[in-house]
Formats: sequence, C-alpha cells, structure tokens
Amino acid sequence: MTSMSMRWPLRLVVLMALLTPLLSARPAAAAGESAAAAPALPASTAARPRIGLVLSGGGARGAAHIGVLQVLEELRVPVDLIVGTSMGSIVGAAYATGMSVAEMEEAIGAITTKKLFNDRAPRADLSLRQKTDDLTPYLIPELGIGKDGIELPKGLVTGVALEGELRGLVQVSSARDFNDLPIPFRAVATDIGTGEMVVLKEGSVVRAIRASMSVPGAVAPVTIGKRQLVDGGLVRNLPVDVARAMGADIIIAVNLGTPLLKPDEITSVLSVTAQMINILTEQNVARSLKELRPQDILIVPELGDFSSADFDHLPKAVPIGEAAARQVAGRLSALSLPPQAYAELRRKQAAPAGADAVVVQAIRVEGARRVSEEVVLQSMRTQVGDTLDRDTIDLDMRRIYSRGDFETVNYTIDEVDGQRTLVVLVKEKPARDYFRFGLAMEANLGKQAGFDLYASHRRKWINKWGAEWRNDLVLGSDVLLSTELYQPIGERQHFFVAPKLRYSITPFYIFYGNTQIARYQDSNWIADFDIGANIIEYGEVRIGASAGQRNFRFQSGDLLFPQRLQQNIGGVQLSARFDRLDNVNFPHDGYLATGRIYSSLAQLGADETYNKWELGLNGASTWGRHTLDAAFSAGGSLGGNDLPVTDTFPLGGFLYLSGLQRQQLRAQEFDFARLVYRTKLADFPVFDGLYAGASLEGARLKPTLATMWGGDLKTGRFNVPAGSVFLGVDSPLGPVYLGFGYANRDNKAVYLFIGRP
Repeated sequence: MTSMSMRWPLRLVVLMALLTPLLSARPAAAAGESAAAAPALPASTAARPRIGLVLSGGGARGAAHIGVLQVLEELRVPVDLIVGTSMGSIVGAAYATGMSVAEMEEAIGAITTKKLFNDRAPRADLSLRQKTDDLTPYLIPELGIGKDGIELPKGLVTGVALEGELRGLVQVSSARDFNDLPIPFRAVATDIGTGEMVVLKEGSVVRAIRASMSVPGAVAPVTIGKRQLVDGGLVRNLPVDVARAMGADIIIAVNLGTPLLKPDEITSVLSVTAQMINILTEQNVARSLKELRPQDILIVPELGDFSSADFDHLPKAVPIGEAAARQVAGRLSALSLPPQAYAELRRKQAAPAGADAVVVQAIRVEGARRVSEEVVLQSMRTQVGDTLDRDTIDLDMRRIYSRGDFETVNYTIDEVDGQRTLVVLVKEKPARDYFRFGLAMEANLGKQAGFDLYASHRRKWINKWGAEWRNDLVLGSDVLLSTELYQPIGERQHFFVAPKLRYSITPFYIFYGNTQIARYQDSNWIADFDIGANIIEYGEVRIGASAGQRNFRFQSGDLLFPQRLQQNIGGVQLSARFDRLDNVNFPHDGYLATGRIYSSLAQLGADETYNKWELGLNGASTWGRHTLDAAFSAGGSLGGNDLPVTDTFPLGGFLYLSGLQRQQLRAQEFDFARLVYRTKLADFPVFDGLYAGASLEGARLKPTLATMWGGDLKTGRFNVPAGSVFLGVDSPLGPVYLGFGYANRDNKAVYLFIGRP
C-alpha cells in the first residue's frame, strides 16, 4: 500500500497526511531493530548460500509477489529468510508463517476494498440510536472537540477491519522472536514521530504487518511500545540492507515500482502531493537497488497501469509476478535444491500443527475508563465458554468500534490466573463533545425546491450509565432546534428515559388538483418525555407524553384558515421501531418496521381530542446485482373523531406517489404500497455504487381537503397510481438521485435529490 497513486477515496488521504517533514530522509534507527545492528541468523548447516527474499511495497500491486513465490516453488529455490515492506510484508508474513501459495491465492480472491477499509460493523448489528443517525444526510464523520481543540481522526479508517483480514493470512499470530517462525521474518515500518526506519522482529505478527502498511492519512498509525508506526515504504520500500543484516548471502529482490503520474495527470493539490510521495519513495528504492550485488537477483513485475488501490482485483496481479520471475528463471534455477532436499525444507517450513481450539474461560476489558465495561461486553457475541471463532471475534471488534467511543479496538488471548482469557484492548477517544454536519437538497424541477443544512452536537458519557446530551439544528427550507438528554438506566442500558425539547418550522401546503392554492408556516414548540426499552440491535419501544403549542401563519395563496391559527397540543403515544436494514439509502437485505399510536388529550392541554395510528413496513431482497425493495404504510384515526386538518397525513413526492408534489394530497386515512426494482450498474471503492431503478406506487386514501381527483362517492375514497424511473448513486455527499415521476397526464415531475428522498 505504499504507492499513493490511487483512485478515490484513498487519494483524498494524501492531502490529509501532509507528510513533507516526515519524509526528509533521516538515518535508519529503530526501537525494534536497526538495519545496521540487526543480528545475523545462525550460519546455515547446509553447504549452500543463505537466500533472502525481499518484497517491496506497492499496495494492491503487491499480489504480484504471490506469482513470484509460485515460480520459486516450481524451481525449488529455497527461501531462508523474508523481509517485507507494506504489502510485501503481508505476503511475506503469510508465507513465513506457513501459508501455502495456493492458500494465499484463495485468500486474496475473497478480499475487497470494502472489507479492508470499512471498520463499521454491518448496519444491522448496530444499536438503533446509531441507525437513526443514518436517516440524516451527514457529510463527514464526527469531529471531536477536546481541551486541545478539534481532534481529527489519524486516518480515514482505524484498521479494525483490516487487522481482522490480516489475521486470516498469518498462520502464527505472534512470536517471541520472528526468527522462530517457520521462515525467519522482518517487517519494516516508519516512526511517524522521528522519520526513522523501524524493523519489527518480535511480538504480534499481525500488528507488525499492520504497522508496515499503514498508509499515512488513510489508515491510522499503530502504536508499538512508545512509537507510532506507519507505512515502511516512506523510508525503505525495498529493504535490501535489512535482509543483508539478517545474514543473507544472496538476495532475491522483488521491486513492484511506484509509477509516477504523467504530467497531464497532475491537475490538483492532491495529485501534486501524491506525486511528491511517489518521488520520495522511488528515491529510497533507488538507493536500495545500488546495494544489490552481482550474485543478487532482481525481479521487476511489469504491472503497467494496475492500480495500487485496486484491492477488488488482486488475483489479476498474480500472473504478472509469475511472468516476471520466469524471465530470470535461468538464474533462479542455479539456486535449486534437489527434489528430496527441497521437499524436506518445505516440510519444515510448513505451518505448525494446528493448536487446540481455544475455549474462552474469561473475558476482561482493558482501557475503558469513562465507558462502561458492560457496554463493551454487551456488544460482543463471543461469550465465556465459547470456542474462539476468528470471524465472530473480528465482528465483535468492529461492533465495539462502531459505537464511536474508541480510537482503537483490539484483542489478545492471555493466561490470567490460570484461565484462557480473552482480553479486549480499547483506547478511548479523548474528546467528550462531538459535532457532525450535513446537507440535503431537493428539486422538483420547475415546481418545488428546497435545501437544509444540518448540525448536531453530542456530549457523551456524562455519567457511568452512559448519559448523552444531544442537540440538533436544521436551517433552510425547514427549521429545527432540539435538545435531548438520553439517560440509560443501568450499565447494561436495556432501559432509558429521554426528556426532549424541540422547536420546528415547516411549510404547510394546500393543493387543489395539481395547483398549490395556499402556503402556511407550521411552527411548533413541543416538550416530550419518553420511557423506553432497547431490544439490543433490533430496535426499541417507547411510551411517552408531550405538550406544547402549534402556530399556523398564512404566507401566500388563498386564505383557507385564519391568518394566524394557534393550537395547544398535548397527548400520549406508544411507538416502536425495529430496524434491520443493511443500508438505509440503498437497502439490499433486511427489514424496517415502525408503528405509532397517538392520543390527543384535553387532560394534557390539547384543544382537540382524537386518536391517530400509523404503520410502516419496508423490506429488501437481493440476488446478484438485482434488488427488490417493497414498502407498505398506512394510517388513520381511532374512535369517532376525525383527525384535525393540521394533523392529517401528507402524501406526494419522489417514491411517495412520484409525479405529485410534496404534500399535494392530505388524507384522513390512507394505505400506500410501493415496489422498487434496482440494478447495480457500477461498483465504486468503499461507496455502494451506481444504480438504475424503477418503482410502481399506489395509494388508496380518504382525503381531507378539496381535490380534483375522482373517487368512490359511496366511501369517499379514491385510488392514486404512480411510478418512477431513476438513477441513484452513493456519493461522498450521500445518496444522489435523478428521477422522473408520473402519476397522470397532469402530474409529472423531474426530481433531483442530494440526500435521502
């Protein structure tokens, strides 16, 4: 991952890194082991030269190293030690710990960009409070504010998911000394604080290679001892001198190269910075190439335009490495061992016999101070008495990290008081106040348009039970100011109370047919008090009371209500929300179910008494690149009283009777159904992709205001068919839609959305 000539989003991190001070080449020194002082391995007992394999960094291009290993095995070339940088350290560690070439090929075939660079747990596994944030079009991650000012993340990703993938590639997770691995091994990293080279030779193999490939700005540094370590390619992308210091007599060096951008590709500050890093990397490689001796062998795979960021197509680089190794097959063959001797060597270098399954006898959390240990344990599926499963524990780490309370999350298996103990290692974020910002824009071209700016503030862990004070602000076509204290009851957070105060302003439209005849301003002051129960990651149930005041002010059109209408409101409600969708913008799987019953009561100060119910269901299923997304919603009154006009159900808008304008219809009662078909046209790294889709929509409703729609005179109801076609893309700004909606000849619309419709 050394090369920074990458596509979005990894190219963005180059600007964040601002690495110029670091990259002033300092002399090699190390906490782990310096190149000059590294102790040589014991002399070989065989009467042959010791052969060292040096694997350079290069991001996704590093899969070519596997092709080189294929040829070395085919020609029976012994490998006595391995040194790697960045992606070279990953391939080197896998081979050094006993993974076969065939196993490596299979493993890289399952790797994707999303797997490597998405630390967040699957959405379905998050708490409902986290899922609810997905409904707001936030543009950037949370920014922490501490005593030293804004605390930005040290990388676009922390590396929790990445480290999980790396665990699957190494057969020996840790060693007191990397000389004791099946093949002696070293990983090269850079100390971000001093610019010095650090040669990692003991401890956790996974942490070593994770440090070696932590691209500054893209992946957060790894703390080992007192050092913060990043990608070793910044100081030694082809560590020939390290292999020599380990006692290599002959070096086989595989240089993937860091291709420079062409002049016409240097068009912005990002590409200028990327080019700077590429130049500096190539300069340290040039110095390493001069250290090669006549007996050494250099292999240079011709990777051309294969991107260092293309982790979705790693297997394509393997045959390129194989072809490069075959070009020097004559020199490599001179190093071959007889078949029996080579077979014996490879037998000794195989992965150690599988250890007994680890049964977790105890679990403890280290590093949690403000955050309750119970909350950490609550996020885990691994329990005492379980046999440790790597996939399950890796997902546990992502789930814990996704809470947003920790900078890093990791684990070890230790013997504590005679018990095999799963130790969860967490490092809390120093800030307690967090801010997020967002933007939403919509346009029904030629008709309605609007935009909203979003901001939120959270103060977390006010007390040991995890109380959170949250403030939200929306400015634009809509206005919202709200403040809420969310107080869990007990450390396990199964129950909570949530007092809330909110003020909102929204437009209230009145239509006759497809013509807007009046516009009012609907403003509310409301105080809520809810008591609720969390149902782990499935959802929550709330019961609460509210009271406040509602004001309608005439703005334009025909005066259908008084110019100013004031209402006192008050009531109780029971609500439930169960959310297991995998993606709130473009769902592929899962379901969302919501329900609410509200009773407006004179006893709580309401001017009008009535009962209102509403229900919503949404589910998705995907096969290949095709998805069906179905939705149903309904609502109405309970008892004898009709709903007041001001609290009826608005319908209309993109995917909610497409072709109609927002609030074009208002209903006392309604049933609405929608079926959406989507197909994925293109995949984007990290982001979800580009879709084309179409919808069939329909509603049966009992209107509450004048309408030109024909209906059933007997029941007072009428049907509204609608549909749409659209393009949708998951972009850095959130979901973007361009669509066309049709309800009838007089109700057509072209929509443009940034944010959720």
